[in-house]
Amino acid sequence: MKALKQMTSRELLALKTKVEQVIRRREEKARRDLVRMIEALRAGRRAGASVAAGEAHPLKGRKLKPKYRNPADRTQTWAGRGNQPRWLKAELKRGKKLTAFLVR
Repeated sequence: MKALKQMTSRELLALKTKVEQVIRRREEKARRDLVRMIEALRAGRRAGASVAAGEAHPLKGRKLKPKYRNPADRTQTWAGRGNQPRWLKAELKRGKKLTAFLVR
């Protein structure tokens, strides 16, 4: 390849056109790859992949049937998700078993 200073104007314009074509093709390929990656991420999330930071979990807000109930106050229940309620922690500290609070 000739040095740029030795090229004619016509050769420089042809080289410029070729460079622009190569750049355009690479940008298009990068764009297609990004679209494929985004589609794969979306498909993975629907298939049960973990939730991204800052997003609400898909099950958030759903009501579940209670698995555990406080025998002293029947209105206090726990579905077994999230932190244990205070009443359950206190009873477990006293030596009771978790199975004693199961809803039948």
